Amino acid sequence: MDQRIQATRNAVLLVSRRHKDVHLWLVLCQSHKKLIYYTDVVRAIGPAILFLCLLFAGCHSGVQPRWIGSPAPDFTVQDSEHTVSLHQLKGKPIILNFWASYCVPCIKEMPSLTQLQQEMGSRITVFAVSVDETEPPYRKFLRDHNIHLLTVWDSQKKSSELYGTVMYPETYIIDSSGMVRRKIVGEEDFLSREFIEYLNKL
Repeated sequence: MDQRIQATRNAVLLVSRRHKDVHLWLVLCQSHKKLIYYTDVVRAIGPAILFLCLLFAGCHSGVQPRWIGSPAPDFTVQDSEHTVSLHQLKGKPIILNFWASYCVPCIKEMPSLTQLQQEMGSRITVFAVSVDETEPPYRKFLRDHNIHLLTVWDSQKKSSELYGTVMYPETYIIDSSGMVRRKIVGEEDFLSREFIEYLNKL
């Protein structure tokens, strides 16, 4: 059997069991053209799977992700404790992360984001924008997990919508001049050697 077809079937079956795992959505996108051959599986899961696959059909099609190589869209976020504008952070690399306290991959990667900020200090700014529906769960998460980095709650999700984010977590790497250099969809180990080396070269 064609490997791409097999990958599609495997991905669909896995998504049916772990539909919140963003990495499986991306695997599904890679073989979206073959998805029609597995309509029986798709019907069992629901039309939402097909919709999301088509929505992200270009995620691995060789098309450069939106905003890469362009100035990072500016925005201002205000909650009960902070008011932060992206342009205020210009002058050093920014790790712009859209996340939520209910998002399992977000929860898994947050410790590495926090430690990255601690280890690199003033050389970078980690800017984590929460898209939680209400503020109490967001505040509780910060307390319970001892999060010490620049994070703001965006109650209206205007910042994430500006960047076209529909799946979380999503991270943009912005260089010191304000240009978007890299986009990361899904959980990332921000303490990996590859990522640290990448930041040091910005």
